[in-house]
Amino acid sequence: MSYITADLIEYEVFETLTESVGQYTGLKDKNGKRIFEEDIAKVNISGKTVIREIKFEYGSYGIDGLHPASFIPFCNILSDCIEIVGNRWDNPELLEVE
Repeated sequence: MSYITADLIEYEVFETLTESVGQYTGLKDKNGKRIFEEDIAKVNISGKTVIREIKFEYGSYGIDGLHPASFIPFCNILSDCIEIVGNRWDNPELLEVE
């Protein structure tokens, strides 16, 4: 972290991994938290709670499905069934559960 001073205004500069910057989906989870691509969500699907990653596939945001070949677009999920619990960069261990 470093500081830059310009025109008597001090700015704080942070180094960022560009691959860790996710696109905002335009949606919020059940707690009002904004949902970004590569966030990790706890999702209730058909009475079963699963932990899945938010992805952009087939021109739509959604979650990884219940098996590797499936993808569930947000239009098929109610936002009150989604709770963001982390992201793939800060909490990769959440994706290893199950």
